Amino acid sequence: MVLEDQEYFLSQKSSHSSRGQRGKELIPWKSWPLAAPLDRIAASVVDLFIVLAPVIALAIAPFRRDLMSSVLLNDRTSFTVALLFLVFVVLMTTLMYLTLMTWRFGATLGMMFMRLSVIRIWDEQRPDLYHSFLRSVAWMFNFVLLGLPNISAFSNHHRRILHDRISDTVVVSHHSNKVGSPSFFEFSLSRGVFVGIIALVIPVFGSRTMQFVNLAVEEVYSLEQTQEGDISCKNVDELLADGGVVNGQESRLAAAMTLYAAGALTEACLNFESDALFSKKIETPLTYFAKAFIYLNNPEVSNDYLNLVCKRWPESDACLMTQLVEKWAENDFESVNKLLERVSSKRIDYLNVWATRQLLISGHFDEASMHLERIPPNQALSRFIAFQNVKVLWGKKEKQKARSVASVSYSHLVPQDRLSMAGWLCHQESTAGCPEMLPESCQLVQDLLLREPVQVKIKSAETLLGYVRAVSCEESGSLDYPTLARKVGPDSLKKYLAVLEFSKEKKVNEQIELFQLVVSNLDFDSVLRFDSQLRILSLTTHLKDVESIFKDWSISVEGQEWENVGFKLFQKLVSMQDYQSALDVGVKLAERKHREVELLEGLVLSSYRLGLQREAWGLYRKYFLNEKIGKVQRSIASSDEFEQIVKKLKKRFVIR
Repeated sequence: MVLEDQEYFLSQKSSHSSRGQRGKELIPWKSWPLAAPLDRIAASVVDLFIVLAPVIALAIAPFRRDLMSSVLLNDRTSFTVALLFLVFVVLMTTLMYLTLMTWRFGATLGMMFMRLSVIRIWDEQRPDLYHSFLRSVAWMFNFVLLGLPNISAFSNHHRRILHDRISDTVVVSHHSNKVGSPSFFEFSLSRGVFVGIIALVIPVFGSRTMQFVNLAVEEVYSLEQTQEGDISCKNVDELLADGGVVNGQESRLAAAMTLYAAGALTEACLNFESDALFSKKIETPLTYFAKAFIYLNNPEVSNDYLNLVCKRWPESDACLMTQLVEKWAENDFESVNKLLERVSSKRIDYLNVWATRQLLISGHFDEASMHLERIPPNQALSRFIAFQNVKVLWGKKEKQKARSVASVSYSHLVPQDRLSMAGWLCHQESTAGCPEMLPESCQLVQDLLLREPVQVKIKSAETLLGYVRAVSCEESGSLDYPTLARKVGPDSLKKYLAVLEFSKEKKVNEQIELFQLVVSNLDFDSVLRFDSQLRILSLTTHLKDVESIFKDWSISVEGQEWENVGFKLFQKLVSMQDYQSALDVGVKLAERKHREVELLEGLVLSSYRLGLQREAWGLYRKYFLNEKIGKVQRSIASSDEFEQIVKKLKKRFVIR
């Protein structure tokens, strides 16, 4: 194998045989019809984009679904494995193509098209298998070096690039567009380009290194400032100034915990407040409890702090809160309610804030309202109180009141908080479908995202979904996904937005598979998973897809989103005549005071069609005779069928 040009050796006429060349004599020095660099570039373009691209696309097709699934499921191991297989297939396909074509024909298809060929410098024959393989590996290695070795086509005497020199080959031309050795101008230009690239790379690398060093210095300085206590959490000061917490040794940390539970304080600030007490050697139940919240992403450390709280201070409020957190994680709501009753007479603001949020998530709106009323009104918590009040009213079916409270609150909120509240309400109002007139909340979301001069970000799943639905309900219905993605904050929301965009061009069954991946991915927000279930229900015509959603829905945490999906699921099951599953879903919804007439009528109809006439009569009496049900517009067929079944039930069960 020869790395340097053999000009000296080739210029010497020798009668000796070259080792490894099967006894053939060396070709004396001659001027080959060298291939022009532009012809070689054109040949490479043909090989890469016309020949290899379609072949590689077919070869990697089996791995594309695995790669997409692992991205959506955030499974790093599966992603790495799929990516490695994909890269391996691409490399092997390229290597086999280059090696076999060079060995058998002395040229690739691209080179044939440009009338070029590869010959050995020793005997002007096409390379053997070994040298063809070496040449192909070196050709691929050029990409690792960003194509820099190709500059030698303008400086080497025989225009031999790295892979030519490694494999003892030269590329020659078989048409009139052949060239000789590089001119002095080409040689000088190539050297200048090479030096220029090196001169560009070194400053960029140096600049990046300096940025990294400066960032590290800033982090160290920030840490020193934190340890010296120079960082001030203004929200905590505001809450203390407003009398938002009771006095005591832990008053500042209690204020920080209250704000953190309300989402109005960063984790770094809470950590600073707890460390301030630790640095003074003040160990209290709340300091350890705060640390447990800070390390929620590290369950082992968080649990250690929680265990210490109840071990050292079993009668403390923090221990009670610890027990609440544990019981809530176990979905033991009976124990949760008992623990909440124990603190009903106490003023523990952070507990009331936390309980309000968790009770709303699980759909216990009356209990959430009770704890919300116990939170003292003050400036630092005003946004939280207003927002949760809207959620409570909406959950209690007092929708007009919720709209009124939100409408009054908008003018008192900064644009970012206004977007969050309006986005949540828009999401709730658009879940049932496109209204005749776009609600005020949805109009406000569009104004904030499209025309508001202050920069705002979509930070919640509800805001994103509300905006997407609002746009889709308009006549144009066209959504600019790339522009919207720039206004989205969390990566999980950007990923779901990409799923929505990707699904547009897919067939129905492929869309369903895509949304099923989201449903099974716990890294996605529960709101996004519920939205995916709604989309599957609107797309599918197969009972197995609906049964899969029914299975997931049955074990999901109850709440507003759970209720929205449940109602759509109930409608789908009735339409597919799976009355037993529809009855199971409907009973659960009715127990949560879900009182849509369509649901209650569907319960009676499903029971009757299952042959459970006594149960159907019991449901009718419970929901239509004993409770006031508002009127609803129904189709004549639906009304007639329900009325006929009711007549039959009355005829059988009413005693005259």
